[in-house]
Amino acid sequence: MSSTETKRIALAGIAGGLVLNAIDTPWSVFVMLPGMQAFETAHGLSASALTGPWFMLAHFAYMGGIAWLYALLRERHGSGSRTALAAGGVLFVLNRLFGIGNGFLGVLPFGLFWGFTASFAVGTALGSLVCARILDVPVRRAA
Repeated sequence: MSSTETKRIALAGIAGGLVLNAIDTPWSVFVMLPGMQAFETAHGLSASALTGPWFMLAHFAYMGGIAWLYALLRERHGSGSRTALAAGGVLFVLNRLFGIGNGFLGVLPFGLFWGFTASFAVGTALGSLVCARILDVPVRRAA
């Protein structure tokens, strides 16, 4: 993989991360946070001030992984929306498999897990498509 391609993957990951954060963060804060805070209070827990920034940063890394996987998959399966959604789907399923473990452990009620999953699914799909669009723009070579 060339340094130009690596930079494009990083740019795509940043753009996809912006999309995911734009969708997932408002939903998490305005819709899911009251239920999460009630659960935490009932169990004597409280979120760290770093919780929000951590998830926002993790979204960028996650979308960077999707951009990288898309770059690999398109060599074999071609570019486009189907391949982008497949790349996003693979990492989404892996992410949610770890997340659902919190439900089984009792760390996060399943209702909250599914609520957080809803916006994360939409953000992953749209972010994956943005990553693909950026990576599929032809690179102009200097003469």
